[in-house]
Amino acid sequence: MITVIISTSNRLYYLKKTINDLAKLSQIIDQIIIYSFNDLKTENYIKNRYKKKFKKIITLKSRNNFEIENRIKHLCDLNIKLTDNSKYVWFMSDKDRILLENHDFLKMILKKNISGLTMDYHSLKKPFSADKNRDKIFLFNLEKGVHKLGLISSQIINKRLFIKYSKKSKLSAYYLGEIIVNIIIKEKKWFFLNSKIIGYTH
Repeated sequence: MITVIISTSNRLYYLKKTINDLAKLSQIIDQIIIYSFNDLKTENYIKNRYKKKFKKIITLKSRNNFEIENRIKHLCDLNIKLTDNSKYVWFMSDKDRILLENHDFLKMILKKNISGLTMDYHSLKKPFSADKNRDKIFLFNLEKGVHKLGLISSQIINKRLFIKYSKKSKLSAYYLGEIIVNIIIKEKKWFFLNSKIIGYTH
């Protein structure tokens, strides 16, 4: 169902925490792509430690530590190895955390024919409190919710539409945001999940 792409700078301490979080969603994750590695020892450690928890783990190397927009563009130019049957692509940083404990509700949403999903997020530097309208899903309102598109890890994108619109977008600091906005405007069926699923520190 989902290909997760984790952008890392070989920060093993953070990366392990993120992958441990993703293990809670392993039943709906087809593969994990980790970009960018240039440390063979760390690469082998990750593959060996998590090979039983996920169907497939792919590691991609990079000569340079690009900014995340450049990494996404570079991965797209490589067709980001999305040759599997995943319906969605989910970009994450190695410092992001998954606050969700159960994959069932997320799976139910993604089984529908949607263009993408924006999930609510929470700063890990603040006390956490559950929203009264938790687990409510709404059609995304671009005018009221455009600020919710800023956190890359809170967007799950239809793979086919991501590839289609990434080819029409020029690289900028808002590269992924531009792709998402085009999908929302032209394809519709983009939803907002009012449940704090992503925890961030940056």
